Amino acid sequence: MTARISVKKSGAFDKKNNEFVVEIRRIVDNCGLLQVTISERMDYDNPNIISMFKSGTMRVPVDRVAMLANAVGADPAALLHLWFTTYSPELLTSIDEFSMMLGNNEKAWITGLRKHFGSEVPSFDRCLLA
Repeated sequence: MTARISVKKSGAFDKKNNEFVVEIRRIVDNCGLLQVTISERMDYDNPNIISMFKSGTMRVPVDRVAMLANAVGADPAALLHLWFTTYSPELLTSIDEFSMMLGNNEKAWITGLRKHFGSEVPSFDRCLLA
């Protein structure tokens, strides 16, 4: 008879409270729209899908991330970047490397902006006016 051992890694992936799901909850809860409106803007018939995205019981399909961002007034590129960071970091490395031909200093600026501001990077014009 073999004993069954259950080990939880300290860095185990939590599909219901990962950074992407937390951000989905934040942007949906703060957008001022009903879930039915958001689901319609994403071409979903059932508004319960938004609750499933917010709870992490269903992953937002990658091809619907930009639609969700646009539906709630969030930055589609930032949300898509967070999706890949959360669910497919190995693919994000290739996307980031080849998506735009940037010099090392330019990449460092963008990385620094993302680290400093998270998903709320202000517009360039707003930074100039500050």
